[in-house]
Amino acid sequence: MEEIVYDIPISEVAKLLDKSDRQVRRYVKEKQLKVRSVRVGGHKRLMFNRDDILSFREKVSAGAPQKERAQAEVIEGQVVEGDDGARQIEDAEAAAMESEMPPAVKYVIDALTSEIKELKKESKELHYQLEQRSGQVGFLQGKVEILQEELKMLAPAQKEEDAKKPWYKRIFGG
Repeated sequence: MEEIVYDIPISEVAKLLDKSDRQVRRYVKEKQLKVRSVRVGGHKRLMFNRDDILSFREKVSAGAPQKERAQAEVIEGQVVEGDDGARQIEDAEAAAMESEMPPAVKYVIDALTSEIKELKKESKELHYQLEQRSGQVGFLQGKVEILQEELKMLAPAQKEEDAKKPWYKRIFGG
């Protein structure tokens, strides 16, 4: 029985695949590459098998489908985050249903869709205004604190006799 040898460090794997160390770690995390933690000189290092790396490189160069990250998609001038193909399926289903719908239903759906778009736009504007206002509030709170400190500096100093009295006698007299 042949023993599988894990003897290639991550830096060499990155060079072989023409990818960064981070990308190689992503492949490991996504379980596209097999890795073994090996103790080398008192440290644990990630080591790879040469055969696995070469076969993986062939897959990558051949353009085998990999897990793709969500990409931004532009629809009607607006950026839509995280296109995972679900939108295309929904659009196809909507188109199929649209052909079967009566005109009154289409009109209502179109009206609601445009209203939803307007509300989303308004929501974004309100969110932006909220961020601006919160920044102004923070700035003004800082100014208030500075003015309070200046007021304390300008206030007359306490008399030595009053300073020696307990706090409750200073407040309530006595």
